[in-house]
Amino acid sequence: MLLNRIIDINEILKIFYFFFLVVFDNKNELMNESQKNIKHRLTVLKEEINKIEKRFMTAQRNISKFQTALDSTEDIEIIKVLAKNISHSTDQSEELTVISSKLKIEYEQLSEKFSQNLLEITFYDVKERINDWFYKLNIEEQRNELIRVINIGKIFSHYLIIDAGKVVFLFDINEHYVFDMELLNNLNEDEIYKAYFTGDKNIRKAKTYNEKRIADIKLNDENRIFVFNYLIENFGFSYNLNDKTNFVAFVSLRGLYSQDED
Repeated sequence: MLLNRIIDINEILKIFYFFFLVVFDNKNELMNESQKNIKHRLTVLKEEINKIEKRFMTAQRNISKFQTALDSTEDIEIIKVLAKNISHSTDQSEELTVISSKLKIEYEQLSEKFSQNLLEITFYDVKERINDWFYKLNIEEQRNELIRVINIGKIFSHYLIIDAGKVVFLFDINEHYVFDMELLNNLNEDEIYKAYFTGDKNIRKAKTYNEKRIADIKLNDENRIFVFNYLIENFGFSYNLNDKTNFVAFVSLRGLYSQDED
């Protein structure tokens, strides 16, 4: 029984992570994060390039100095030492040239990326994060990423509330959700979610899971208390929705949410 519940919650966390990042997270915050990350990487690259170029100039000066000394001596032992030093500095210069070229290419690509459509850049950053989470991260790394995006997780009987800051999610553990890997295929093929993320198109498809519409209630001062009372009356628990912007439910909210709403 406990093992089954853990499995159910793990599947819920997969669904939450996917839909939170792709569909329900704050795009402006994501864009600012992407922009901040690019700026930081550009700064780091510039510093690395400058360091490499300084080392390259030092190696070039050493070659010139050793060559001048070599031209002015006939001592065999000194010639051997100078020739060895020239060879080492030459190898070092060639290695630094390769490294510098790679760094400059990355810098140019990032600079170009920075000037592109920021929403599109952010979408691809989000897509990479999701693919990393599902395919690359180990269990501990996945857990740490969930801790980063989840403020609070609470279980009320068989209901799970996931508070992601401004957005609150509701799941029914007894629904035994299973994450549909086809969602990742759609994400990677840019079939649905790119158009939604970058242009608010395909809204109905983006907010659908397992052929059911995901309830997304935009909270305001007028309806926040109504949703609060609805949870008490229909699910038997209360949750503070103050300062929340959205209530997202993967359960039926009959009488509260219309399937025709965005």
